[in-house]
Amino acid sequence: MGAGKDAVVEFVKAINGNEEVQGMLKNWVKNACYKLEGEDGPFWVEHKADGSAEFHDGEPDKAHFTFVGPTQIWADISSGKEDAQKAFFAKKYKIEGDVMGTMKLLPVIKKLQ
Repeated sequence: MGAGKDAVVEFVKAINGNEEVQGMLKNWVKNACYKLEGEDGPFWVEHKADGSAEFHDGEPDKAHFTFVGPTQIWADISSGKEDAQKAFFAKKYKIEGDVMGTMKLLPVIKKLQ
């Protein structure tokens, strides 16, 4: 796995290991796809009604949004080295689909850093 995929896997583990974060994501049912440059194909995260998350390889049947960008940007966002909003507005990555739906993840990312 590359740094970006590893970061997504660790993000899912962190969500599943934190009851407070699961509470923040309760009833937020979304499929988040990641297309990161330099990774082995796309992969996605299924966010479930109970607030948990599950990692999957490949593409979902329906992605609510897709994060597209360099592997290092996602690794930096998930580690706290890069602010997700600032990086988005600086066009360091893009979101395809429900951009507003991704706003629910911002406090989660910050909480887990």
